[in-house]
Amino acid sequence: MNHFPPDYLDHFLAPIRDSPQAQTALMALLLLIVLDIVLGIAAAAKNHDLQSSEMRAGAWHKIGELGVVAIADIADGMLMGGLDIGFAAPVCTAVIVYLCINEIVSCLENSVKLNPELKDSPALNLLKESSEQRDAQAVADAINKAADKKEE
Repeated sequence: MNHFPPDYLDHFLAPIRDSPQAQTALMALLLLIVLDIVLGIAAAAKNHDLQSSEMRAGAWHKIGELGVVAIADIADGMLMGGLDIGFAAPVCTAVIVYLCINEIVSCLENSVKLNPELKDSPALNLLKESSEQRDAQAVADAINKAADKKEE
């Protein structure tokens, strides 16, 4: 009996389907992308600089980010599917976390455009620092966890 998805495709779905960390990171990325779009449109409207060409360029950037996630997922699928290149690391999760950091920074930049008083806010600086440190630690932990699994 045939089942969906076929085994050869299942290797490429598994890196996200089987990892709660990857699922959480992907959902965070999607939410941050939506938030960045909303904040970007609001900032442009506030500054009377709403341009469809800028919005299209931003949309292409977001699509490119999702393309990078798909490429990282394929790389993970190859590694988890039996392609032995000497190491196994959660490529997809690491890439998603990196993109989340970029989206957080972009959201903060758009927030400052909406409210310039936030620029020197200690809370904003604290948020930037803590999110970057937390995300960098998450990447390091994911890589170490994968390395430990490979040794087993």
